[in-house]
Amino acid sequence: MSVTKEDIIKASLRILNREGTSGLTMRALAKELDIKASSLYNHIDSRQELYEEIAEYICSLYVMPDKWDGPTDFLIQSCLAYRAMLKSVHGCVPIFEETISDAGCRMKIRRTVADKCLELGILQENIPIITNMLIRYTLSFTADEYRNSYTPASDAQINHERRFLLGLQVIIAGAVATKDQRAQA
Repeated sequence: MSVTKEDIIKASLRILNREGTSGLTMRALAKELDIKASSLYNHIDSRQELYEEIAEYICSLYVMPDKWDGPTDFLIQSCLAYRAMLKSVHGCVPIFEETISDAGCRMKIRRTVADKCLELGILQENIPIITNMLIRYTLSFTADEYRNSYTPASDAQINHERRFLLGLQVIIAGAVATKDQRAQA
């Protein structure tokens, strides 16, 4: 059986959805594909490369907001879409935490977020910090949300959407409030 990189990524996603990252081993992946583990190395050099390929694939599923009411709303809609993308594959958050975010699809998202920060009047030198805060907040919130999804029924009443939006609004309001301040090392 001839296996492609796309086959490997799709098999990885199936394993992630079933078992999370703890179940995603080269041995489990080879078993999923019905090949020998050594054959995987013809396509993927390492676990790190596999994670980068998975993150890039998942990120290619991101849908940029097509309707928004100003740059603040665009940033909120972008983070909501990023969170939805992360939630679309069970167990993918650790992969995003362990891979470089300045490449491919993720770089495109970062650039778009940075452009909207510029429209808000945030200083160019502060934009990488603000962009990173928005993306890392979304990633971290989604990780917490996933971990807390298995909590007792009394916690089931948590309104994750409202909490997520509140956090975004605080970050954006803070960014706007400091837009006239120079970045400090």
